Amino acid sequence: MKLYQKAICTLAALCLIGSALAGFASISAKANETLYDIEEVLMPVWEGNTSYCESVLPIENEYGGIDPISLLYPIEEIVSVQNAELTVTYQAGVDYAVSGGKLIIADDGNIPTLSHAEYHPSTGQASFESTEGGYVCFYEGAWYHKKQIVVTYKHSAKYDGYVPEGKAELLQNVLKKLNGKENIDLLVFGDSISVGGNSSSLIGASPYLPIYPELFKQKLENAYGVKVSLTNPSVGGMGVEWGIEQTDGILEAQEGLDLAIVAFGMNDGGMTPTHFAQRTNMIVSKIKSKFPQADVLLIATMLPNKEAKNFYLNQENFADEMLKTCEKEGVAVVNMTAVHASLLKKKRYGDMTGNNVNHPNDYLARVYAQTLFATLQEKAAETPTDGARDENSDTNQGETDIFGTLLGGCNGTASVAACGVAAAVAATVLKKKKDE
Repeated sequence: MKLYQKAICTLAALCLIGSALAGFASISAKANETLYDIEEVLMPVWEGNTSYCESVLPIENEYGGIDPISLLYPIEEIVSVQNAELTVTYQAGVDYAVSGGKLIIADDGNIPTLSHAEYHPSTGQASFESTEGGYVCFYEGAWYHKKQIVVTYKHSAKYDGYVPEGKAELLQNVLKKLNGKENIDLLVFGDSISVGGNSSSLIGASPYLPIYPELFKQKLENAYGVKVSLTNPSVGGMGVEWGIEQTDGILEAQEGLDLAIVAFGMNDGGMTPTHFAQRTNMIVSKIKSKFPQADVLLIATMLPNKEAKNFYLNQENFADEMLKTCEKEGVAVVNMTAVHASLLKKKRYGDMTGNNVNHPNDYLARVYAQTLFATLQEKAAETPTDGARDENSDTNQGETDIFGTLLGGCNGTASVAACGVAAAVAATVLKKKKDE
């Protein structure tokens, strides 16, 4: 058996076990909407001047310090810093500060951090060897969720990454029903990402945020004033070949269908892009044969962790082939690959993952739902590409200005060692301010 097949088999088994346990744990779990606002949760991360609950994984560098952390935008004003469970709020000047538009975490504050050695283990599963040596820090369940924090902050910078393309012209059947206030039947069919791994509702952790298919359903219902009947027979660890085998039976159980979401690819990294697109088209043909009026959204998968050298294979190349050979009237590609790649230019993989190999956390699950909805819309007249981030600008005011001098050289030009020292000095100053 090839190494990538071993990796996929190992992950499939873990996903199936993890999904079963998480499903059991979340039987009585209910979204705690007192902790979040659903409209804020579904606000596209590429729009507006406030970033809501943007997730971060605080990791120490090899010198034991915590480098200044870049977010999707330069921070102008912090609204809140909380644990990912939204049950603890951290204090400015005690637990964190801001400088140069980046988050500074106090070394003696209350924000939990991962050591460099813990995040870069020397032992682990053979399937998840790291390209950097050692192994990927892989955990299922709520392990990462309980170690991440979320930051809500204001910014003035414009988004300069890939913005999902509106493809309403290809999806007129379902949009006619939605705009006519008709209820629709929605089918979501994919792998463990579509099952919901590692969304907090599935793993039984606060704030029990719904999985991305449920978030998308809520967005449709809120935006169009309709009822959406959702069916989700997705299974963790599966790929497009399994999808082909299961499609007929799944469609047979559907009394009606207006919109189908097909979301494979993460576990198909050993395929060529051409073969993957051909197999995906077979699923589409089955759907169209049974329900000719149903529109289909094909999700080009988020990216796996590049450090998982035996798992990160051809996934990043599927989107382009799907766009060339799968898209047509009634079928649109949802380019989550490009969205995730853009986010990764600003944020680290660990900031947005639930298991550090191939699952989104709550933040990235929200982006899935946001991207799906954006694809249903009319094409924008102009895609915003201006407003590139100025990594050297200090947008902070008041009590955080003291860190500007300390960290002025740690904005992408300094060595890791220098950044570590600067961060340590900044943290010391923060401690002194707290003691005062």
